[in-house]
Amino acid sequence: MHWNYGKIYRKIRKAKGISQQAVCKDIISRVTLSHFENGKHDPNYVTMQHILRQIDMSFDEFEFICNMYLSEERENIIKDLHSSFSSANIEHLKEIKKRCENYLKVNEDIAIEEINGIVSSWLHLIENNLQEIDEKSKEFVHFIWQRLSKMDTWYSREISLINSILFLFPIETTVELFPRLMKTLDRYDGFYEIETKKATILVNVSTIFLTHHYFNEFKIAAEQAYHLAKKIKRVDLLAIASVRFGMCTNDKEKIKKGLELLKWADEEILLLEAKKEIELYSSLLN
Repeated sequence: MHWNYGKIYRKIRKAKGISQQAVCKDIISRVTLSHFENGKHDPNYVTMQHILRQIDMSFDEFEFICNMYLSEERENIIKDLHSSFSSANIEHLKEIKKRCENYLKVNEDIAIEEINGIVSSWLHLIENNLQEIDEKSKEFVHFIWQRLSKMDTWYSREISLINSILFLFPIETTVELFPRLMKTLDRYDGFYEIETKKATILVNVSTIFLTHHYFNEFKIAAEQAYHLAKKIKRVDLLAIASVRFGMCTNDKEKIKKGLELLKWADEEILLLEAKKEIELYSSLLN
């Protein structure tokens, strides 16, 4: 996606009553600034730093304003997918896919293209009741994973992306990946909302381990998810984690509380999923 940062910059500059000459000084030419403001050229970091300083604005504030003008829907799409912890909510996935497609009609954006592909793979898997994704989806996931696996360090956005494609990996890959993912999250200790992201990932991973009968790994993830969700007071995550941790420990009271929370929160789909899990797996866990 190409944002017309220059047009927004010009609007801010004029609103502040600052001339091009005052911005440029003897540091950059007016031609350079004009090209930027008309969308013909993107400045380098040093130039951008200078022209923002001249209008007394930080990078963070400028990006925030650009997001308001141009990218609120983009961030909402990313946030909605990365906060999802149930791949079985078909209507929610369809809604995200539709928003991706509408957004991509007018924007070129690799991140949203990847999300659209991920959601399409999820839907194909769920709607056809398949145990593994088709060849086209495998190629798509492999393409994303090839890029991510070569990175020495994963950052917050990469962590969220991995969380989104965990359901599409072979179970052996998820088992191998889990410790590294947790270690990376620990490095972000203190970063805002990281505990919510970690709890979401733990719930997702516990789903994968449970459905593939990796019960030892499931118990570890379920216990961690329960304690963390309880700490951050996320009712939806706590409800699911309570049911699963209760299944691990044969604690009927925890299971009951988890189901009650889901019912209280009107999470009908998650409530049905939880009851199905109890029926299918409780006897196998104890």
